[in-house]
Amino acid sequence: MATTKTCEAQQMSLRAILVKVIDGWALLGGALLLIIVAVTAINAAGFSANVIARLWGGTVPGLPGYEDAVQMLVGVAALAMFPYAQLHSAHASVDVFMQYAPARASRIIIASLNRARFTAGNTIWDSPFSVGNDHATPQI
Repeated sequence: MATTKTCEAQQMSLRAILVKVIDGWALLGGALLLIIVAVTAINAAGFSANVIARLWGGTVPGLPGYEDAVQMLVGVAALAMFPYAQLHSAHASVDVFMQYAPARASRIIIASLNRARFTAGNTIWDSPFSVGNDHATPQI
């Protein structure tokens, strides 16, 4: 009986730690989005300043590498928010298409998505290049 309570306490503390990590990760994704907004505003201001500077023969360059940086940061920010969405069962595509569907259809779709996610996770874990495999080279 004491062992069961100890295991339950350890699981609860692990869950609490994971929830805090996931919340922090999502906040990091939000901070990245704020950085993207700030960099975009600075770049847009640079283009506006360039229009004005050209009236007097000058130039104001845009931020070098802006497009690449924003593209990378958007991807990282979006992926940083996925665990939070998963934790709270928030699926944007399901919400958009299934808000008027019967409850049974919603349960079937969510069960299918969870099964696909589980299968994909196992496939990645068992691949020759995965962290969970002890082989350094692929098996041919």
